[in-house]
Amino acid sequence: MGMFDYIKCEFRSSKIDKKVKDKTFQTKDFECVMDTYIISNNGELIRNSINGDKEVIPYHGDIMFYTFTGEHEDKTFQWHEYVARFKNGKLEDIKRIK
Repeated sequence: MGMFDYIKCEFRSSKIDKKVKDKTFQTKDFECVMDTYIISNNGELIRNSINGDKEVIPYHGDIMFYTFTGEHEDKTFQWHEYVARFKNGKLEDIKRIK
């Protein structure tokens, strides 16, 4: 399984399923040291490290993040994967990957 980082999406987008809009997602697109990244309401990427440091990241590129709902046993399992595109430190778009 390996290590990962967390992503919380405070930014409200109709492209994020209502079932997961308040969930914490996982990503392997950063250093995978269990830090938490927040996509803020104003579209900035903020890193909260496990040692308490907090900083705005001037990210440029795509970030893949994912979570799930339901369970395999009762056939309600559903995978939710998204890509967030940042340009010059600001969120440009979020899309669900089918």
